[in-house]
Amino acid sequence: MIPDHPERGNWPRVEITSEGYDEGLGIGDINGDGLLDISGRYGKDGKSLAWWQNPGNGSGNWTKHPVGTTRVEMDRNVMADLNGDGRPDIVVTEESDWNGDSVYWFENPSGPVSSNWVRHKLTTQFSTNSPDVRDMNNDGSPDVIAAEHRGAKRLEIWENVGHGASWIEHVVSTGRENHLGALVADLDGDGDLDIVEIAWDGYKFLHLRLVHLATETPGATIRYTLDGSEPPTSSALYAEPLMVAGSASIKARAFKNGMSDSDVVGATFGRTPTAEFSLTSWTEHVSLRWTHKPATILYVPIHNIK
Repeated sequence: MIPDHPERGNWPRVEITSEGYDEGLGIGDINGDGLLDISGRYGKDGKSLAWWQNPGNGSGNWTKHPVGTTRVEMDRNVMADLNGDGRPDIVVTEESDWNGDSVYWFENPSGPVSSNWVRHKLTTQFSTNSPDVRDMNNDGSPDVIAAEHRGAKRLEIWENVGHGASWIEHVVSTGRENHLGALVADLDGDGDLDIVEIAWDGYKFLHLRLVHLATETPGATIRYTLDGSEPPTSSALYAEPLMVAGSASIKARAFKNGMSDSDVVGATFGRTPTAEFSLTSWTEHVSLRWTHKPATILYVPIHNIK
């Protein structure tokens, strides 16, 4: 709990339950009383889901309400109102070492203190440690974002159609492991929701590359390509640093009316970035400078999900 003077430390600790299990919690107002409750797994086999009711007075030992069970060991869970009835449902993923793990959502009944939560299966695939729930296409219904830890290592958006009545799969990426990821935020401020991923087994191969292009000629514009082709005036306009995931062959050229075009500058990025470097190309009128820095996350921009 946050004390009156949090900067002094010594925050009071309240035990909500002694039955909880690891691998994540969900947070939301399940019973509509204006207080945030907690969902999570419990029991030695890790297959049982419950929610703990917030008493609202700061006391511990919250009342546990069973929700349901999964077929194999449960991993993460997230709360969101998937069917539009005003009550938060619970999305749950399973974890094991074989191709038989499911993503479920448990439907919040009109009386959530009962155990009559209906379990709906979204998909069955390899171990899925990475869920999030957000409205990716701005249609008013929250979609489910899930990603595999092993197997094909797919990152997927499950589009919510008909308030949870059906789902359409959109595969965003394959071959990139996710252990605790598929988290959604607008990272580049363009109004679209992006997805952040991070791995467990192959974490050292997941990177973000931030590529800067620059010209010292005022008023010049920079055009670039990502497929190794030389950029014409109709190619993509550089406006901000490029976030590049995986391999890419970038070429760029600067343009300005009344001046000759710059030489084409190129750089190829492999799956694993090397040390920071700088590459400069000069012409009579225009210069370009390239840099990139490695990081420890993989950034995947999401666009055109209709």
